[in-house]
Amino acid sequence: KMKKEKILITGSSGTIGNILTHYFGNKGYQFITGLDKENTDNPINLLEDKIAHYFKDIQILIHLAANSNPFINKEEAGKNVKITERIIEASKKYGSVERIISASSINVYPYMEMFENGERITNKTLLFPNKRFGNGEYGKAKIKSEKLFETFCKNNKINLVNLRLGCITKNNSLPRQEDGAIADIDRIIYLKHKDLKKIIDRSLKLKGINNFVCVSSGDRFIDESIKFPMQRI
Repeated sequence: KMKKEKILITGSSGTIGNILTHYFGNKGYQFITGLDKENTDNPINLLEDKIAHYFKDIQILIHLAANSNPFINKEEAGKNVKITERIIEASKKYGSVERIISASSINVYPYMEMFENGERITNKTLLFPNKRFGNGEYGKAKIKSEKLFETFCKNNKINLVNLRLGCITKNNSLPRQEDGAIADIDRIIYLKHKDLKKIIDRSLKLKGINNFVCVSSGDRFIDESIKFPMQRI
């Protein structure tokens, strides 16, 4: 069955972007626009190029575009926030966007420190960047982007899901350290491709403003109050 909704995916050539572009195509979505500076046919620089016209008649926005290296410095992290600001401005121009699904990160929490201390992430856990990576600049930028989307979506009655993603690997296997070992925390925050697809599918139905941690296991470290409720699909 063909779907009529028009989808725009920023960062469409990245690992997650590729997974979702194929997924939406297989689900019958005919109108999928991908924006990415790595696109071979039409490279788009979201920091510099004119982008507003791509948002005409778009109903579903999937925002993935960002420098995903968690060790980035303040300047590079600032560019991630700037991309979010430009995406919001472009969305305002036509006012057709009804739903935004944004890729945030588990790095909006000091999750490594919390895990070592035997603490748990719940819906009451305050946002504070993981400073083990790049002095926390990556996490700070993700927190800022979440807040920008929340304000925009509340003011314009747009449905929003901020996905605080765990670790997704290109080859869909557990992340390994340089010595080949798999850390206990990485087993817990790992997100399988099939679970990412389930999360996106359910996110297309959620109403209002939503924030979830997205992992396949989570063990007891990620409380059910904040973990994406995949079991309800």
